Amino acid sequence: MNRRGGAAACLCAATALTACAARPAPIDPATAPDPQVAPIAAAFERTVEALRDDPDLDWHAGWTGNIAVNLGNPKDRGLCHQWRDAVYRGVLFDVRAQGWTARGITVNHGYAGEHHAVLVHNPILGPGSMLPHPPETGAYVLDAWRRGRADIFRLADWITLPMRTDNAPALTDVDAELRRKPQR
Repeated sequence: MNRRGGAAACLCAATALTACAARPAPIDPATAPDPQVAPIAAAFERTVEALRDDPDLDWHAGWTGNIAVNLGNPKDRGLCHQWRDAVYRGVLFDVRAQGWTARGITVNHGYAGEHHAVLVHNPILGPGSMLPHPPETGAYVLDAWRRGRADIFRLADWITLPMRTDNAPALTDVDAELRRKPQR
């Protein structure tokens, strides 16, 4: 292959990889069609900030955070279920004050790439009406694990984030899970 052909092949490969890597971005709560999202987002921001500022724990994000937590320092936190639990506790009062519901959402449960986050939604949308075909509005995922920030996604966008889905998204009862876990 000549130099020009090699460059063209590299350009095509880079273009394909970029297109494959394009993922939905978090929403701006100020522009969300549901006015309930803004106060929930404010509670989410406060929660993430408080976690990051906690002098007793070191919060990490993403896959590198998983590595840090799994290396064994007892002060390290950052597995997705740890973010989910802390965010759920931190926003629940505000979610309920808006007349909305909070629950967990999991994708790839039991498989590589398993991921947990918090789903907040208008209770008019019953749990059975959100999956597998999520609504365009009224249901949002609070996911601090990816970047250690208060990222909010439309449910319809969040379920497209995993590069691979081995097990469909499922709703979970975070309250029940928290009752079973020992408090630290």
